[in-house]
Amino acid sequence: MIIVKSPREIELMKEAGKLVAKVFETVEPLIRPGISTYEINEIAERVIYEGGGSCPCKGYYDYPAGTCVSVNETLIHGIPSKKIKLQDGDIVSLDVVACLKGYCADATRTFMVGTCKDNVKQIVQVCKDAFYEGIK
Repeated sequence: MIIVKSPREIELMKEAGKLVAKVFETVEPLIRPGISTYEINEIAERVIYEGGGSCPCKGYYDYPAGTCVSVNETLIHGIPSKKIKLQDGDIVSLDVVACLKGYCADATRTFMVGTCKDNVKQIVQVCKDAFYEGIK
């Protein structure tokens, strides 16, 4: 069964989505060599909490963080760590779920760290293109 959302519910969903977008806007300029995945998560959580939201992933089946931060070959759901520091040429994906006023938004963005090799840039671009083709 498909439940059609009311205009009010759609607006609330958009608000949650804007909070997730704010996380990405805040974190993107900080994605650089030397920052740990733990620090990225801490910043993301702070943006969510300061925006009035919550991190539903934190504590879910004992998951220890509010986001998932995956570096290079870690496909998805990387656990943030003080030991994992970004290096020049890495790619990092940040998966964010934020709930606000009873509605959740979920999105993932992939960032290139510093200067990446051409083949890495190409992989990221092909994935981005495939994503948008899938939406069509």
